[in-house]
Amino acid sequence: MVGAYDESSVSTPGQTLFYYKVGAGRLPLIVFHGFGQTHSSFRSWVSPLSQKYTLILVDLYYHGKSTWTDTTHPLEKEVWKDTVRLILERENIDAFALAGYSLGGKFALATQESFPDAVKELWLIAPDGITRNFWYSLATGSTLFRKIFRNMIGDENTFRRLTRVARMLRLVDRRVLRFAENQMDTAGKRERVYNTWVVFRHLKFDMREITRILNQSRIPTIIVAGKYDRIVPPHKLRGPLNRLKNMNFLIVESGHNDLIPAAIPFLAE
Repeated sequence: MVGAYDESSVSTPGQTLFYYKVGAGRLPLIVFHGFGQTHSSFRSWVSPLSQKYTLILVDLYYHGKSTWTDTTHPLEKEVWKDTVRLILERENIDAFALAGYSLGGKFALATQESFPDAVKELWLIAPDGITRNFWYSLATGSTLFRKIFRNMIGDENTFRRLTRVARMLRLVDRRVLRFAENQMDTAGKRERVYNTWVVFRHLKFDMREITRILNQSRIPTIIVAGKYDRIVPPHKLRGPLNRLKNMNFLIVESGHNDLIPAAIPFLAE
């Protein structure tokens, strides 16, 4: 570990976002973690990257100390832009790199979309937000289905029955199902799944426009996918990203959960 984490936070009405700064590199690297994680999930990045980058590790809402108090109002892109701007102003940042893992990929893309001229590098590690997920869109797309979704996962017995049926009928890959069960094996975890799915539902992206911006700005982009990842498999990423000109698409010997440390040798070059 290099240096101590410097904890800070920014707030707008109804929300507070915590972030942690470590390292002494010239270029700030803003990093977003996956579901069920916190900033500390990137501790393995600090030593190899902190000479080149100053890492700004963000705790997403409903994770770590960060809070979003009103679940009836989704996070809008403009609100996210205003929140990131507060960080940039406080830290006196005018150019930075971005990294997002899994769920954090949505926040990396939203930040890229909001500050296209300020982003100098983009790293996406098995990112969410590249392709549309049918079940996610169905569960969060209307008030009726959001209520059904809450009832389905809110009650432990109902949730267990659903997973048994899904396993029996082979509706979902068994490794994906096991991942879901691990992420929702307590009432608190199931509440966090509901809140993040519903509150973050407006973080959607036109990948053609994202690609156009990245190509126009010639921003170096690294995509890291896991060969054994069934949550965000490599083939789901290739199609939407195949028109990126300045992209390095890497497939590493890893599943989904081990991708953060597995990516280090390729990011620290």
